[in-house]
Amino acid sequence: MVRADVLVATCLFVVGCGSSGVRELNRTALRQAGARSIAATMGKTPRFQVWTPTAGALFGFVGAAIESAYDERSLRAVGLHDPAETIAETLVDAMGKRFSLRVIDAADLDEGRAPNLMMRVRTLKWGVFNAVNGGATVMYDGTLQLIDTRTNEVLAQASCVSHPVEGQPVSALAANGSALLRDELREVTEYCMEDYRHRVLGLY
Repeated sequence: MVRADVLVATCLFVVGCGSSGVRELNRTALRQAGARSIAATMGKTPRFQVWTPTAGALFGFVGAAIESAYDERSLRAVGLHDPAETIAETLVDAMGKRFSLRVIDAADLDEGRAPNLMMRVRTLKWGVFNAVNGGATVMYDGTLQLIDTRTNEVLAQASCVSHPVEGQPVSALAANGSALLRDELREVTEYCMEDYRHRVLGLY
């Protein structure tokens, strides 16, 4: 298993992990705005892509879904989830606790209850790609925006990019029910979530 600290250090060495186009949240201004509620929204999950020609044969059940088109049921069957899902849920709950905001869930939104703040977390690209060293690893690009729905003002925003330069053989990623692949995706998710949490939203 690749530890998160090793993963981040590796990312920064050549290709890079990190956020760009950052607008940090002004917490004082947020409090003065008097927001009382917050909700999260995700964009449509993009296709999980693979830039490794041998992946289909080695990943078996999920390989067919990977090589043809995004198939949520197939990916979830081996424990692969869009990172935006975890990031959005975790950060909205953290914002709710930190700023005493009511968290508006999907059912409330369906009933027309509009939140004062909307957190938009989106995955732009994710998948398995060939690393510089010839191995394969998880690649992820995503964005976060926090918007005041009453004024449409963007209060905070950032992107998170994870393109590690070191990877593992595809056979290693696919072994044991894709256990290592799940571990790497979880570490990327945690990396982006913590970057958004601390550097962008100022939640500690």
